[in-house]
Amino acid sequence: MSVVDIWKRRLADHQKTMMKYLKYVLNDHFVIVCLFLLGALGYGYSETLKTVSTNFIYGRMIAVIVFSSILFIGKLATLTQSADIVFLLQKEKEMDAYFKKAKGYSMILPLAVIAFISAAVMPLLVATSSFMFTDWIFFFAYLAVLKEVELDAQWLKIKQPIEKERSKLTILVILLVVVSSMFALYLHPLAGLVSAVAGSVFWHFQIGKARQIFRYQWEYLVQKETARLKLIYQFINLFTDIPALKGTIKRRAYFDNLLKRIPLKHQNTYLYLFSKAIVRGTEYSGLVFRLSLIGVVVIALLANPLLNGMMSVLFLYLTGFQLIPLYYHYDNHLLSVLYPVDKNQKLSAMQTILLFLLVIQSSLFLVANLLTMPIVVSIGLFILNVLFSWLFSRFYLASRIKKLNKG
Repeated sequence: MSVVDIWKRRLADHQKTMMKYLKYVLNDHFVIVCLFLLGALGYGYSETLKTVSTNFIYGRMIAVIVFSSILFIGKLATLTQSADIVFLLQKEKEMDAYFKKAKGYSMILPLAVIAFISAAVMPLLVATSSFMFTDWIFFFAYLAVLKEVELDAQWLKIKQPIEKERSKLTILVILLVVVSSMFALYLHPLAGLVSAVAGSVFWHFQIGKARQIFRYQWEYLVQKETARLKLIYQFINLFTDIPALKGTIKRRAYFDNLLKRIPLKHQNTYLYLFSKAIVRGTEYSGLVFRLSLIGVVVIALLANPLLNGMMSVLFLYLTGFQLIPLYYHYDNHLLSVLYPVDKNQKLSAMQTILLFLLVIQSSLFLVANLLTMPIVVSIGLFILNVLFSWLFSRFYLASRIKKLNKG
């Protein structure tokens, strides 16, 4: 079997696994939430553009930062495994064909993201400078050329044995990206494309020759691929359990006094267990912390009450929806089957703990609202958030669990 055949088989297995999880990620609720989120952001973006003029000198600077940043979205998907360190070592001379396929595959998703984000920046450039919407073609072209160079640099780094030299390659790519972006936005879009093509030619004829000198650093290669897959699984884990990804448990003794406030009664069995899972399980506490932090930042930047209310309800929904797997956290534990606890008590405990967390998150949003809006409006939004939290935990949670149990 050739290394290209190995790549094709691994790619097919990887895509099959991703498609299996994709149906849980792209469920009806998440798609609707994303549409609302894009709509709210689009509306806020369009309203902001109405307030800027050609005198807004930061438009091109913002575009330089955005264009330079999006080029580093997407890692080289090698699909390598730990066993390759032994079994593919003998085929190292043939592995260039394998990684060429990997680089081509790794271009697909980043180019889609680059196309979307660069197109979204164009209204800002048109409103604050002399650019036209047709200039997007040149912007996308130079960004695509530079993304190919950036992925090639990732390929070269997996053969570079010295960490300092890997850093030099990263710095070189950053310089090429920033210079090309400056040319494109401050001279002419075509100048950026010419700069990117010239940089690509120089890279492949000079820097790329180093690929023929070094051998693959297999341990580093497998480590990078493991880290890449972990990021993907961490995102998917927000929607469904991933066997390959398990959260860690932390003692967090400073929460013991909070847990002691739960009365030690039979009907509070699951309330205590769920509380411990939230406090000590990083997959749940980390999720709540991240969404709360992002929500506070976004809400603090929105001065429009309508948009503010939509975004706060959106983050409450995301938090509540992604905490639903907590209901099944102890189902594989033997004592949870043997211990005589009514299932209604389990649902009631889940509703209580979920409402408690969503109200805390609503309180954090209230603090963020007070920074930009009058106290009366902030309190009104807080009441809306608490009402949504109660409706979600009281009615939606029960119907969702009932549906999952039937499935």
